[in-house]
Amino acid sequence: MEKTPLKKRILFLLLFCVGALLIILLLPSFYRCPFYTISGIPCPGCGMTRAFFSALGMDWRQALRWNPSIYPFALCCLYALVCWLCGRERQARSIRFWGTAAGVMLAVWLVRLPSIFTGHSALSIRPGSLGDWIVSFFF
Repeated sequence: MEKTPLKKRILFLLLFCVGALLIILLLPSFYRCPFYTISGIPCPGCGMTRAFFSALGMDWRQALRWNPSIYPFALCCLYALVCWLCGRERQARSIRFWGTAAGVMLAVWLVRLPSIFTGHSALSIRPGSLGDWIVSFFF
């Protein structure tokens, strides 16, 4: 199998980023989560777009509040990007790798799920708590 030259990879990456940015900017204006629309229960990815925008705005705490799995997911995407740019597509497309990332999102969702019934999220960071101190220490 012939490898794609680095220049073509970078050009594809730039085109992909422009397309992704357009979708991200336009998506919130008309898209509604089908799982949430049908069931009334937030899906594992609910809040990821808002968390992404908060992280872009350097509001790390708010991104964590919208969806805590934004950070592990971003690290997974960064790792896949580096693998792809280095020509190791097989690692970037690994089912084991993306299955682990999906498992993390599912675990976060299961921890957040009781908030639907109690009215407050188990992962929200209460001001003055140990979690608030840890987040303020790192961010």
